[in-house]
Amino acid sequence: MVAPHIRLSQSAEYRENYIVQENKLWCRFCNVEIDHERKNSVDKHIKTLKHLNNKNKNNSNLLIQRTLPSFENTLN
Repeated sequence: MVAPHIRLSQSAEYRENYIVQENKLWCRFCNVEIDHERKNSVDKHIKTLKHLNNKNKNNSNLLIQRTLPSFENTLN
């Protein structure tokens, strides 16, 4: 079983698109939980039309508000 923060540390692209919150992997742009245990699921979501559109909008309303614990997990 791969922890979400380990999955996040595997790639700069993952760190750009995902955050860890309460031991779950979330898309920064789509506000959906991603199955972090399967690398294929993480990779597929980045390529979806919904994700690409949300990311390209660059609308701050779509971003997940980070909590202090999730920020601390990212730093560790």
